[in-house]
Amino acid sequence: MATFPLSLLGQNTYWIEFTDKANSPFSLSNPEVFLSPRSIERRNRQGISLDVHDLPVNPAYLVALRNTGAEVIHWSKWLNGATIRTSSSQVLLAVQNLPFVSGFSPSSRKAGTDPHTIKKFNAVIETQPRVQQFDSSYYAFAWNQVKMLNLQFLHARGYKGQGKLMAIFDSGFPAMPNNRGFSSLFNQNKIKYTYDFVDMSSNVYGADSHGALTFSCIAGSIPGEFEGTGPEADYMLFRTENAPTEYMIEEDNWIVAAERADSLGADVFSTSLGYYEFDNPSMNHTIQDLDGKTIRISRAAKIAAQRGIVVCNSAGNNGSGAWRKVIAPADADSIFSVGAVNFLGQRVSFSSTGNTADGRIKPSVMAQGSGAAVIGLDGQVTFANGTSFSCPIFAGAVTSLWSAFPQASWKDVYSAVLRSSDRFNTPDSLMGHGIPDFKLAFALLGGDTSQKISLNDNSIAILPNPLQPQSTIQIDAESAGIAVLTLYSSKGQQLYQVSLSCNKGINEFTNVYNWSALQAGVYFVAYQIGNKSGQVKVLKY
Repeated sequence: MATFPLSLLGQNTYWIEFTDKANSPFSLSNPEVFLSPRSIERRNRQGISLDVHDLPVNPAYLVALRNTGAEVIHWSKWLNGATIRTSSSQVLLAVQNLPFVSGFSPSSRKAGTDPHTIKKFNAVIETQPRVQQFDSSYYAFAWNQVKMLNLQFLHARGYKGQGKLMAIFDSGFPAMPNNRGFSSLFNQNKIKYTYDFVDMSSNVYGADSHGALTFSCIAGSIPGEFEGTGPEADYMLFRTENAPTEYMIEEDNWIVAAERADSLGADVFSTSLGYYEFDNPSMNHTIQDLDGKTIRISRAAKIAAQRGIVVCNSAGNNGSGAWRKVIAPADADSIFSVGAVNFLGQRVSFSSTGNTADGRIKPSVMAQGSGAAVIGLDGQVTFANGTSFSCPIFAGAVTSLWSAFPQASWKDVYSAVLRSSDRFNTPDSLMGHGIPDFKLAFALLGGDTSQKISLNDNSIAILPNPLQPQSTIQIDAESAGIAVLTLYSSKGQQLYQVSLSCNKGINEFTNVYNWSALQAGVYFVAYQIGNKSGQVKVLKY
C-alpha cells in the first residue's frame, strides 16, 4: 500500500506505480493486438523476443483508478504505471488503498499555479550567416556539419535514411507545413504520424519553435542552401515538452510517446530534451541519480534500445554550469548521448560532461553543435548553438548508415559507430568516444568503400561522387555498342557530350572529362546506352 504525505496534497499530477500485470487480457503470444506489424518485424529481424515490458498495463487497473475520481492522463507499459490528475485528498487516499498500487511520486503542480515560468531552450540563434568556407554547393551552409562526420560518402551512394522510420520528440514544430525547408517532406508524405502529448491532440505544428529547428538538421532541404543528414527517412513527430515550465510530467509524456513510437515500428529516436532541475525543487534529480536505473525516463530509454531502436539524445548544455553533467535520459545505458563541438571539431564549453554515476562513458559521441546550420521558421538558414542540434545532426547520420544495412541489428549499428569514432581507444568524460566517421562505420559493417560500387538501377556510375579529378565513368552495357553521355548543369544547360565504345558488361573509362574545370555545384549526366536511357546526379565540391 502506498502512503501519500500530506505535504504533497498541493500537487496536481502524480505518477502511480503498479505492482504487477496479473490477470491481463493481453498475451505475448498475440502481439499483433498491441504492436504494429512493422514493430513486430523489427523485433523478429533482430532476434529480439517479446517480454513482460511489451504487455500493456492491466486495463482493469486503469478503470479502478478512474473509479476513485482521478483523471488518468497517461499509462506506461514499460514502467507499469500511470499518470493521474487530482486535487482531492479523498481521491488520493482512495488511490492509496487500491491493492495494486505500490508507489507514487508527484509530477506537476496544478495548471496556472506556477510561481514562475522559464524559457528552457536558450540556444543562441545567429540570424546573420557567419563567414565560412563552403566546399559544396549541394550542402552549402550545412556542409561543415556533414563533412565532419564524413557523411557525404553515404549520401553520394544513395544512403539517406530511406526505409527507416524516425521518431522526433520535442517542444513543438510550428510553421512547418508552410516552410519551404520542409516542403519536400509534405510533398512526399514523409511525415507518417504526429501527436501532442502535452495538449493531447494530433496537431504538433504549434507551440515552441525548438522542435522545428532541431528537426531541420535531419530532414530540412533547400537546394543550393541546406541539406539535412537523414533526408529520405520517414518520420513521426511528438510534442512531449511544455517549453515554458519544467515538471516531471514531461518525462512521463516522453515515456508514453516513446512507447507509441515503438509500437508503430520506429527504428531511430532523436530527442533534444533532458531533465535534471524542475520548477518544484522537490522533484530535482541528483548527480547520484545518473546511473541509468534511477530516473524513470532513463530507464525507459534503455528499454527502447532493448526493443531494437537506436536511441539518440542530447547530452545537455550544462558543461559550464554548476551541474556540468549530462542530463536524463542521456545517462541511459545502450543509447547515444551526443555532445557538441565547434566547426573545428573542438569541444565547446557548454557541452555536458560525464561520466555517469556508475562510471560509464558519457557523452557517447560528438557532433557539431556550435554554429550549427538550421532552417528557421521563416525558411531562411540561420545558425544555432547547443547539443539540441548536435543530436539530430548525428541521429540523421545514423539513420542514413542503417539504411545502407537494413538487416543489421541496432547493436551492430551502435557498435560500428562507436568504433569509428576518433577517440574510441581513449574515451574520456569530455569528448566521450569522439567524432564518428561514417565512411569507416560503413566499412566496419561490411560495406565496400572502394570506387567500384554497384550501378544499382542505373546503367552508369561516376565514381567517386562527389567528383574528384580522378573520377571514372563505369558503364554497364547489355551488349557491345555506343554509349552517348551528355553533361548538364543544374539549370539544364548542355556542357559536354561524348560517345564511348562499349563492350558487353562493365566498362570503365578515365579522363573522359576534365572534372577539375567544373565549378562547385550539382550536375546531371544523361545517358543513352542501346535501348536504355536515364540520368544520374553528380556533385562537385
